[in-house]
Amino acid sequence: MKKIGVIQLVEHKSLDIIYNSFKDELKELGYVDGENAKITFQNAQGDMANITSIVQGFEGDKQDVVVTIATPVAQGAMSLTKTTPVVFSAVTDPVGAGVLTDMNAPDKGMTGTSDAVQIDKIMDLALQITPDVKKVGFIYNPGEDNL
Repeated sequence: MKKIGVIQLVEHKSLDIIYNSFKDELKELGYVDGENAKITFQNAQGDMANITSIVQGFEGDKQDVVVTIATPVAQGAMSLTKTTPVVFSAVTDPVGAGVLTDMNAPDKGMTGTSDAVQIDKIMDLALQITPDVKKVGFIYNPGEDNL
């Protein structure tokens, strides 16, 4: 039976969708929780100490893989996981966040997907729709490593 540990940063609709889609895809691939796979889900409640504790628990339980949802969780798993492979999601810039050295060549026992937005394409579309626009704003959090 495959042991899959999943850590989500916080309860949030977009992160919940990622987790539920992940479970659905596992089922499509033939991995059914309780039959041939054991999925252990943990929510860190936005607390880095919880991330550390959960990752250490997953290592102690000898999970076959750890799946992380959100940048801080991927970073926490990267710094703690020595032998367990990690698959990350909801990481905008894995290289900028220090999770990978090169997006095209996964390393550090980590691989995953980026949720980066192609701002150039969004701007092209916005200017097509509203060509007379004079100001454009961009909201970001400078406290996040992956922007």
